[in-house]
Amino acid sequence: MPTAEIAALQALTERLTVPAGEWTLDRYGYFQKPRLAWLGGPPTPTLRLWHAHLGEALQASGRPLPASQDYRPHITLLRDAEKAPPATLKAPEWTWPLTRLTLVESILDGTRPVYRVLAECPATPANE
Repeated sequence: MPTAEIAALQALTERLTVPAGEWTLDRYGYFQKPRLAWLGGPPTPTLRLWHAHLGEALQASGRPLPASQDYRPHITLLRDAEKAPPATLKAPEWTWPLTRLTLVESILDGTRPVYRVLAECPATPANE
């Protein structure tokens, strides 16, 4: 991605306003095409609002989100997973505090992914 595009996305992220909240991770899943095992949970109203605010900001800047995919928030556990986690594997029930939206660059160099934080947007506490 060109440096100017990255800078624009960084500025966009830093200007966002999102509320604080929580998200419960309670299930394992698998994305077949990228062969990716994940831990996730249903999107909460707070996560849906974050997604909507980000989508609106991207649309306004001429960078719309792809409309064809469902929004499935998740944490990647394993890339190049040969198969989905077994259905009998019980997922933990973790509550993840939503305290900041972070723009992260994923660098896939063939050996292992490297993640670099590019920008952050602190969430606004519910009492503000």
